[in-house]
Amino acid sequence: MTKAKEITEQLIRCLENISPRNGYITELANIYPHTAVAPDRAAFPCALVRVAADNCTGMASTQATRERLFEIEVVFKRGATQDDLDAAHVDILRCLGFGKHEYEREMKGLLTDQQEAEFEFASQGNNFTTVTITVAFIYVENYA
Repeated sequence: MTKAKEITEQLIRCLENISPRNGYITELANIYPHTAVAPDRAAFPCALVRVAADNCTGMASTQATRERLFEIEVVFKRGATQDDLDAAHVDILRCLGFGKHEYEREMKGLLTDQQEAEFEFASQGNNFTTVTITVAFIYVENYA
């Protein structure tokens, strides 16, 4: 298995823990990775996970240091409040270990200075309100 695949799977496992029973505010109903399609009657809120980019940042012999950028879009039904979106944003960063030392984080390699959130509220013809959180991880892939 590639290191890139491991990081993606670990991210999904971390997101699956987001629930009030685990100390979070948000209850994520489902996680849909980039290859999965959310069904028409999906439970909300749900998270869509996409790899946005993966760039080489350095090389040595048969290894490369890479930076993988993920977009995690949390989808709510129309009527979700800014508080709902803010809670999902904070919960996602908390589940990844934001604010902890590197050795304490659930996911190693989180680039804490490369994260942002974009908010989109339901409007005419759109029944969903979303927050898209962008996070980046650094990792080493072996090509031997």
